[in-house]
Formats: sequence, C-alpha cells, structure tokens
Amino acid sequence: MFWDEKTECLSRDEMTGIQEKSLKQTVKYAYEKVPFYKQLLDEKGIRAEEIKTIEDISLLPFTTKSDLRYNYPYGLCAVPQSDIVRLHASSGTTGKPFRYTLFTGAFGHHYGVEKIGAMVIPTSSGQTERQIMMMQDFGTTVFHCTPSYAVTVAEKMSEMGVDKDSLSLRLSIHGAEPMTEEMREEIEKKLGTIAIGDYGLTELGGPGVSIECPEKAGYHINEDYFYPEIIDPETLQLLPDGETGELVFTIKGRTDDMLIIGGINFFPSQLESVVLGFEEIEPHYEIHLGKKARLDSVSVKVETKPDFWANVGGDKIRELTLKMEKKVKDLLGFRMDVQIVEPQSIPRSEGKAKRVVDDR
Repeated sequence: MFWDEKTECLSRDEMTGIQEKSLKQTVKYAYEKVPFYKQLLDEKGIRAEEIKTIEDISLLPFTTKSDLRYNYPYGLCAVPQSDIVRLHASSGTTGKPFRYTLFTGAFGHHYGVEKIGAMVIPTSSGQTERQIMMMQDFGTTVFHCTPSYAVTVAEKMSEMGVDKDSLSLRLSIHGAEPMTEEMREEIEKKLGTIAIGDYGLTELGGPGVSIECPEKAGYHINEDYFYPEIIDPETLQLLPDGETGELVFTIKGRTDDMLIIGGINFFPSQLESVVLGFEEIEPHYEIHLGKKARLDSVSVKVETKPDFWANVGGDKIRELTLKMEKKVKDLLGFRMDVQIVEPQSIPRSEGKAKRVVDDR
C-alpha cells in the first residue's frame, strides 16, 4: 500500500540522482547563506563545488550539538529573521520541556496527517482521562505519543474501567524515545493496536526522517530528503551494511543516550528489555547514577504489578531482585543494584520519559 507510489518505488539509481542533486544544492546554499558553515568549510579547505556525488558527503565536517548550542538562537539561520514564520524546538528531557506549542514533532505529524487527507485531533499530552474520553467520543483510530505515555494511558484506562475493545484504535505510532520489542508487545497487548515506531531528530527538522510500516521489520528512511551515512565513531570511517555505527542514525540508540559505567557502554533501552522480560514487573523504571568510593555506580528502580505486590512477602521480593540482578549482569556484563518498589511509586510521563537520574 503506497501513498506516493512513484516516489516510494524509485530505483536505487533514481534515488541516488535525487540525493546528489539535493546535496549539491544544500551545501552551496549553506555555504552562501550561513556564516558558520562558510567558516567551517573554509577551515577544512573544502569548496562547495567539490561536493558532486553522494560519496563526497564523507568530506563534509559534522555538525554537533555543541555547534547548535553555541549558535543559539539564530546563528544558523539561512534567512533574515524577518522571513521566519514559525519556531520549533526539541521535546528533549534536558533543558526546557515543550508540548504541542514549540515541539517540532507535534506539528510535523499534524501537517503530515492533513496532507494525506486524514482528520487531526490535536490533544497534546497530559489530562489522561480527557484523552481517553476524547478517544471514545471521536472514534480515534490512530494514536501518536511516546511509548511511555502509551503505557500511562493504558494504566489509566484500566483504572477507569475502559476496555480496549470499546475504542476504535487500530494503530499507535511512537517516537521521541526508544521502544524495545518488549515495550511494543506491552503496548499492543494493553491498547489492542499495531504499534510502530518513528524516528526523527530536531536537528533535521523533526519527524519525517524514518518510520516503520506495519510489517515491523525495520525503519523506512525517506532517502529523497535524508541520507544515512553510518560510520565508526572512533575512526569516523564508513562502515559496511549491517554494522553498528553512528552519524545520522545509530542502530542501537542515540549516542548521547549511551551510559558508561566502569568502562562498559550500555543503553537504557537494553535495560528495558530485561525489565519487561519479567511478568511480575511493570514497564516503568528509573536508572540512578551515583558514586561509591569515588567510583561510578548504577542502580535501577522497578515497579511490580499491583497483584504481585499485594500477595507476596519479603522473601519473594528478594528472590525476584536476585533474578533480575543476574539477568542484568548476564546481558550488560556488570552488576547493577535492582530496587523493587511498590506500584505507582515511579513518576509517570506525559511526554518523553526521563529514564536516568544522575546524582554524581
């Protein structure tokens, strides 16, 4: 099923032609219009007209988050401020949070849905009971939010006595934070939807970079606008297909989400897979970073399901704790303290969940 079959079914040669034309135009435009990029390319001895093929992208220097922060707020604009008609921002867990007002993801999806002729119900996040009421009243068929908020909605539905089969939901789309296969299964079971992920970056305009289809076999990148160059983060050299790397996309997760404990790298999403692998545990967790004798330490709080907490004693809790700590060590290669806490004691997210608390 295609919305724009001609574009979605381009041959590789046709797609490369579009990419090369856009790349040359973009580099030339940025060089002429943005002083930061002109200085950056001049310092590297790169002339805009040298960029001719898609392989030449490896000649271009990276733009990092520190570059964006240094040039905040208007230093990277390619047009006069008088020509700017809308401002968007990240939904990130650091800095000032935004919802529908400035968050680029909301409007990206909003206008995308209108483009294909579907109706938009712009509810933003929060007021979860109201969200569920609107789903019932308006017959919502597609639900877009973070994976963690989808679980929050499902919990509230259970509290309200709203059965998933009483809703018209058929598809839920989740982005802004990682969604493991275990989290996907949890959402699909509790909401009765097909749950797919989308992936974008505020630095690239927000949503529309890539999305899964209902086959759930990987992300489809909109390559006529975005070119994924996968590199070795140490050597900065291109990697062959199938290798884990970094640049526009990372295969496991964003590198700024990665944590390093005792010289071992891991992603919170890896821990999520362990948490959701235990049927006694709810899909809510909080990683705490600290110091013990001047060394980094890490622990994780997890919640049990209400019926488990109500019907077992301390011995069962300790047994479950040891099982989880062993599973974490087997997967990540180091010991992590697991603290099992009572239901509803970990803060719920109405947007992007803050999974890591750094107390160092």
